[in-house]
Amino acid sequence: MQLTDCWKHKIQSTNYSPELVCSVVVFLSIIIMFLSYICLKKTFTQYLLRRQKSFLFVRPNVPKNVELL
Repeated sequence: MQLTDCWKHKIQSTNYSPELVCSVVVFLSIIIMFLSYICLKKTFTQYLLRRQKSFLFVRPNVPKNVELL
């Protein structure tokens, strides 16, 4: 409780309204989430592409004299 009261007092001591501060915090958190989503998506697609390439190019070592059933 004391921590939130302290923050309320700090916000009230500035000239900004608490609603404005809250909306700015929410806006910044949404931007951070969006950027992290883009970054994760990029790395995930790179990982999938790398995995797909390795799956395509790396084939199991099968001796040539083995007949396929």
